[in-house]
Amino acid sequence: MATAAQLAGRFLLGLALLAVGPVLAFDLLRQADGAVVTAPRAHVEQSMLGFVFACAAVVALAFALRPGLPWLPLRIGQVAGRYAPFVLLWTPLLFGYLALMRALGVAVPPQSALPYLAAGDVASGGFWCVVAGT
Repeated sequence: MATAAQLAGRFLLGLALLAVGPVLAFDLLRQADGAVVTAPRAHVEQSMLGFVFACAAVVALAFALRPGLPWLPLRIGQVAGRYAPFVLLWTPLLFGYLALMRALGVAVPPQSALPYLAAGDVASGGFWCVVAGT
């Protein structure tokens, strides 16, 4: 069984992978491509591809550093019970924030992937990369 310090270290390693991984992958993709990305669509595609790589690294880390408890059986009820209070708190805060911004006349821009997905270029491989990253 993993100690609390080991679990904390694994958590921080996974968090670091998610924080730094997309930036590193994006830079590597830019260097491999050899061109400066100026088109917003290409920027969204490459940044999401970097995020997908970082998520895959976290999943690989989860399998490499096994948890102290078995993976199975899945405890869906316990997981949902842990997330329910978060959702009940987060949702009113989100809608309250958006209502306040609207009342103040401040535009809240959408995340960069949302207009990209709304354009709906389903035939593009980059589209499915953005879907996976979202």
